[in-house]
Amino acid sequence: MPEPISWRALEALKAMLAEIRIADGYHTDLGLAPVYLDRGQNVDANAAFTVIIANEITAVEEKSNRNILASTMDITVEFCIPPLAGVNSELLAHRGRADVVRVLMNDLRGQVQGFSKLQITGTRITSAIEPGSSLVIAQVSARAALSESTTPAT
Repeated sequence: MPEPISWRALEALKAMLAEIRIADGYHTDLGLAPVYLDRGQNVDANAAFTVIIANEITAVEEKSNRNILASTMDITVEFCIPPLAGVNSELLAHRGRADVVRVLMNDLRGQVQGFSKLQITGTRITSAIEPGSSLVIAQVSARAALSESTTPAT
């Protein structure tokens, strides 16, 4: 039995973020840093990382039937980057935010079946997650359109 579409969509986003590399025309190398799907994962507070979190998942009744469950899932992508010598931290946050938005706007064809649309719903640059941390943080919020089979278990 495959994992739920909500989880497979998160894994697809993780793979998409791995494309973010300066060598491939992006502003940052976020794709080289770890990407966590577990909000409880311990991370190195001094190294770059990205966290992808599923938030509210809502059934879309008018698009669902007894065989297909359509839903939307709110997602937050948060990345943390240590400051770089000679680069303004705010500029670094803007670069990372632009990279994440760009990769999330890529075509979803060829990704996970049932993960059909991704809409950016907001972005923001925030302060460090822990007092004393020097990490630069930004978030991108998106809403995914999902559908999966509701075929009964046998």
